[in-house]
Amino acid sequence: MKRTLRTLSAAMMIGGTSIVLTGCAYPTTETVQGGESSAIYFQSFPADAIVTVDGQSAGTVGDFDGGANTLAVLPGTHEVIISQNGTVIHNKKVFVGRNSALKITR
Repeated sequence: MKRTLRTLSAAMMIGGTSIVLTGCAYPTTETVQGGESSAIYFQSFPADAIVTVDGQSAGTVGDFDGGANTLAVLPGTHEVIISQNGTVIHNKKVFVGRNSALKITR
């Protein structure tokens, strides 16, 4: 009788361990970072206005009209400033989604 209990107890421990390990073998979530093509483009601003994104000069509004030309950015939040002749005409924080193009209009 003692031997049967030991065998049963050992079998239960092995079986329980298998269930615990099996439960840990499969991931429950997946995180994907970055994107293939996140971008910003502009409409209704003067073509010669200067675009600054996150403190870095990016070019002029005319360079990023949304046709074939967009400003590539990482997905996430960015501060976009548009200025003309030293005067800020647009200053806004924007969120650009993964694999998307955000149009900024005046």
